[in-house]
Amino acid sequence: MELSEGGESNGSQDIGENFFDDEDMQTIFNELYAESYKLKKYNLRLQFKLKTCEKELNVLRENEALASQLQAHKITLSEKFIAVEKERNSLVEKNKRLKANLHNCEVSKGSLEAQVQKLEQELIMSREVKVDIEDRSNKLEKMLGSIHLKNDKKVLGFKDNEKSKKYSKTIHVTGSTSSQQPTQPKVASKNQTKEESPQEIYFCTYCEGVGHFRKFCYQLRSDSKVPKKKKNHMGNLK
Repeated sequence: MELSEGGESNGSQDIGENFFDDEDMQTIFNELYAESYKLKKYNLRLQFKLKTCEKELNVLRENEALASQLQAHKITLSEKFIAVEKERNSLVEKNKRLKANLHNCEVSKGSLEAQVQKLEQELIMSREVKVDIEDRSNKLEKMLGSIHLKNDKKVLGFKDNEKSKKYSKTIHVTGSTSSQQPTQPKVASKNQTKEESPQEIYFCTYCEGVGHFRKFCYQLRSDSKVPKKKKNHMGNLK
């Protein structure tokens, strides 16, 4: 009986120890499960953060590539800006020179306009003088006519000199007084009677030569066939 009782008591003790061990194990398991669950959640968060960081890293890499491209583009633009600035400075200098040339041209234009006005006035005066000369020449030609009498200067403004005129003289020859025949007046011969008259010569009013009229002047015909060169207001031949 004692043995049986002792054996029963040992068996109950083993069962109690096993029972407490299971509870402890359950507690430990629960704690471990909770910790593992936390770790799992933390791991998931870390994986999410890792994916986010990878995305950000890719974005940063793309941004770095874009930044390098922008830097290269910036260098190119700076070089172009320097070239444009140089061209701008050259254009500014050219603009200054052109303004100076324009001012000089305006000054020259004013002086040339004054010269043109002066030349136009001189041209008008010369035309008036030419018309006056032509009018006087026509009047002179009308006065002179086609025939010019030698030593005849009446139409040229000279006064008629009465003393220079020579009249014809008739010489009467009488016979001797000893002759008984009646004397008759003898008519003077042509050699004895001489009446001086101005000599007619042909005078050309164009070439001022003698021996022909103006309308038969060979030089006038030759000059009329050759076209005359006109002169501009500056006096240069066209």
